[in-house]
Amino acid sequence: MNSVLQIIYNQIQKRPKSPALFSYVSNTYHPMSYLDMGLTAQQLSQWMAMHCDSGNRIIIWSTNNWQWAITDLAAQLCGAISIPLYPTTGNDQLDYILSDASPSIVFVDTLTNARLSTLSKISGLKKVIVFDDKRPENAPDLVLRFSDTLSETTKPNTLNTPQWITNRLDDTLTILYTSGTTGTPKAVPLTHNNIVQNFLGLQDIIPISHTDSSLSFLPLSHIFERTVGFYCVLGVGAAIYYATSMDTVAHDLLNAKPTFIISVPRLYEKIHAKVMQTTGVKKSILKLALCIGKQFKKGHWLWAIAHRLVFSSIHQKTGGNVRFLVSGGAALSPHIEEFFNAIGLPVVQGYGLTETSPIISANLDQTIGSVGKVLPNVQLNVLPDTEIAVKGPSVFSGYLNVSNTDTFTDDGFFKTGDCGYVDDHGYLFITGRKKELIVLSNGKNVPPTHIEDTLSQSDLIHQVMVIGNERPYLTALIVPEIKVIEDKLRMVHSDPSFDASAKKLILSDIAHQSSALASFETVKKIALIYDAFSIDGTELTPTLKLRRKIINKKYHDLINSLYDD
Repeated sequence: MNSVLQIIYNQIQKRPKSPALFSYVSNTYHPMSYLDMGLTAQQLSQWMAMHCDSGNRIIIWSTNNWQWAITDLAAQLCGAISIPLYPTTGNDQLDYILSDASPSIVFVDTLTNARLSTLSKISGLKKVIVFDDKRPENAPDLVLRFSDTLSETTKPNTLNTPQWITNRLDDTLTILYTSGTTGTPKAVPLTHNNIVQNFLGLQDIIPISHTDSSLSFLPLSHIFERTVGFYCVLGVGAAIYYATSMDTVAHDLLNAKPTFIISVPRLYEKIHAKVMQTTGVKKSILKLALCIGKQFKKGHWLWAIAHRLVFSSIHQKTGGNVRFLVSGGAALSPHIEEFFNAIGLPVVQGYGLTETSPIISANLDQTIGSVGKVLPNVQLNVLPDTEIAVKGPSVFSGYLNVSNTDTFTDDGFFKTGDCGYVDDHGYLFITGRKKELIVLSNGKNVPPTHIEDTLSQSDLIHQVMVIGNERPYLTALIVPEIKVIEDKLRMVHSDPSFDASAKKLILSDIAHQSSALASFETVKKIALIYDAFSIDGTELTPTLKLRRKIINKKYHDLINSLYDD
């Protein structure tokens, strides 16, 4: 493989008339064939070549859609370097990235006055292209509609084969900015070879073929969705359906009926929570069915009964055709993985980082709690302090514009910042982020994600963050499942005694969930928060990881009150 483009080109040649991209318009999904996708990308690349040189940078600031895919392929074809932005990027990080990236062209899904004001500050910007074709009144001449770019060039009739298969392995394909859980985002350059090697390493891990289809809703600005949900899907000749928005995923699943789902754990947690809110006799039947699902494999007559009575209705919520789930971007709690395996939707859990293109390891055989075995073309070392370090052709060469002094070991292994271990069978287990490790005042080390995973098994808890660094004991900020608690307490949230009663109920359940934990690992006090952690509130990264520093600062006084004694 000479490039990511050649991966896609091979499938255009094999199945030119097969559907590649589906967009939802007028209540119907409309397909774009592999050949039409390739020719449209070539057409846009002709326009790009007139406005930027090879090696120039373009920004794609958009939700997922077919235009995003075409723009990415077109940038590769003309040798430009694409820089994706999360649609929800906050102003603090946005200003830094736009200044650091110095793009020639910016593509946006929709252009608001606020966005136009932000983009107007970019020095050397030549064009702003709007995907939704709505050009604001009084917009400067540099603003064009996406359809304008295509009308300025002629759509080719055939593929320009040399353009698709030329050797680009050492060329930078994209630059991604880390989501910044701990500070200023860093620029991560990835070459064609980085992503090609990750694609090749994943071939035997994610069991998809040209007969499959996926629903794309994770941001394409994240390398997990881009490599696995875009390049890998098209690289085997499968089809991609684009969700209308993150808020319409449940509806879009019913329309697209995909054969597999790629998501971060949050979607699976929501599905699990929804199912487990069942009450009365139905809850008893559900628990019995799950016991059967955990004891017997799919195909056993008892499992078949459980499926007919319970599991089938859950399958229908995902469209009815899903064969398996892919989870990445953050740790998936073992009890969530166990739940989906039991109901016949096995989870392929992966682990990786932006810097590793992204997959380091993946789990195909349901080893609960593990993120699987390392890809065949990746080397892994566990350093003396349990930090995971990796080396291989899918690992980046270093951050741009900053020091890389502590990025790699002396023998060239990239230090991931994650801690973990490899068991006797070669399965990798992640125990937490090195920088997030809580050190209690008695010297005990506690990985907070392990405690949070344990507590999140409670159906009373929506979100949780454990606290305790340099403190005598652990406490937690908890966003409660208000409806579930109201039902259990038989009182409404507005009742003056609700907060105290809810805390007592949750603490009792926490004690039960924590029975297997050491005493110093148990949460002693909690505070309830009724505004959920969110991306808009800056408490979560775009991949839904906790921004612990921001949460600690925001709830500083409330946290201190948990240690007043």
